[in-house]
Amino acid sequence: MLCKRFSRGRISSSGCLLALAAVVMCAAGQLPAKAGVVLEIDVTNISAVNFTATGALSAINNSTTTNGDGIAVLNFFVSPYSTAYSWSTFATNTLKPSTASSLPWYTVAQADTSSGPISRDFGIYNGPGSAPQVFSTTSAALAGTIVVDFTEGGFDSSLLPSPGASGNVLAGYPGNSGGVIGTWQAVAVPEVIGDGSDFLTSTTRGRKPGASRKDTQVENLCYEEPAALRPVGFLKRDAGCGCGG
Repeated sequence: MLCKRFSRGRISSSGCLLALAAVVMCAAGQLPAKAGVVLEIDVTNISAVNFTATGALSAINNSTTTNGDGIAVLNFFVSPYSTAYSWSTFATNTLKPSTASSLPWYTVAQADTSSGPISRDFGIYNGPGSAPQVFSTTSAALAGTIVVDFTEGGFDSSLLPSPGASGNVLAGYPGNSGGVIGTWQAVAVPEVIGDGSDFLTSTTRGRKPGASRKDTQVENLCYEEPAALRPVGFLKRDAGCGCGG
């Protein structure tokens, strides 16, 4: 099992506290003013959490880290986890800096608890990797997706961020940081059950086989009462309504 030491991130992961912290850190020069959401994290399903690049530009120019340093999703977990765990098998693994060409660029994901329950960060990196990572303000920070099954490590869903939570993404990790390339944001994508055919069936139920919606409307408009029920002097509708006769 591969482990890497991280340190606690400094920024709150939710709401107004994050916004206030961002303003303070921008003023202090610690957070780039143009840091956008570079990583969207779908937390709908704990067994398939999708970390997906948004295509947003990197907030900084940096090439001081390697894929062995990877990236760090700061303050990802709601609270520290007490047992170190790393993942090396993924349903999908195409996440990389947009400037990188080889895959897999990252081979390991790790909950940062190697030095005890002091951090909430989540690291994604290449165990033995030494290829330089290049981030540029004229290129998307990241590209691709990595899907992590948190049930594999015995994680409870309460440890995952709620939709709307956010934080910073580092090039490297706090012990060897290349700087903040952007931010992450948790989302929840509604799960689609079936293909929508049930709705279509419900809107067509009651039509005779082969009848289109238009046919049904014409049929209803052209209903003709039996002759015995017509008022005296009632004239039969002409064929212009589409019924014929």
